[in-house]
Amino acid sequence: DTFAVRAGFGVFYDQLGRGFYSNGFVLNAPYGGAQSVLRNPPFPNPYPGGVIPASAGFTARWEYERYQNVPTSYQWNLSLAKNVSGTQVTAAYAGTTGRHLMGTKAVNTYPRSIVNGRVFFDNSGGPRTLRNPNYLNDVFLNTTEANSYYHSFQLAVSRQLGAGSSLQGSYTYSKCIDLVSGDNTSDLAGLAEKFFLDAYDLRGSRGLCNMDIRSRLALNASYDLPFRNLQGIGKVLLNG
Repeated sequence: DTFAVRAGFGVFYDQLGRGFYSNGFVLNAPYGGAQSVLRNPPFPNPYPGGVIPASAGFTARWEYERYQNVPTSYQWNLSLAKNVSGTQVTAAYAGTTGRHLMGTKAVNTYPRSIVNGRVFFDNSGGPRTLRNPNYLNDVFLNTTEANSYYHSFQLAVSRQLGAGSSLQGSYTYSKCIDLVSGDNTSDLAGLAEKFFLDAYDLRGSRGLCNMDIRSRLALNASYDLPFRNLQGIGKVLLNG
């Protein structure tokens, strides 16, 4: 019987995703705009004058923090493996933490207060109480202030059942926590996943990741078919 201990650690850097920058161009005038051009269009020619109406600029503003950090993840693992009477048993811990991840917050908000432990945004004064009362629309700030955490316990068992056959099984118990789960409007649940819930308190957005899967069990078996010296289509289909 053998016993093995393995460990690893790595630092990985990522680029700022396309969604992080694209909104600043496609959703800000004059780079982008939107216009309804087909309201009760006449048939068969919706544009009898031959001119499509010009686009109107979006009302919201998408901005970026002055100094952006490089998204970084730190990964580490420790595993113990032992062969027990022909069965390979492996137990492992794997963890990951992400730093300087991308997220978006609405910064032109109303004054914030906490009443009986609950957060309220007071708009009783109307638009005059916005942080920038001269701008009455949303101002979204893209930042690299988010982080994430992942911890998991993994157990794997494998055994050779005979010549050409084997059985494997693995179980993972894990937990994933982050502030935001996406950096683009097309990720996961969409637009809401790229926003911090409270621009005044980013930690208030901390919660389970959208991709959090607490338990995962996987089983598989393999068996070599007892065919030898196959030719033609049989070899292609059955001989691997």
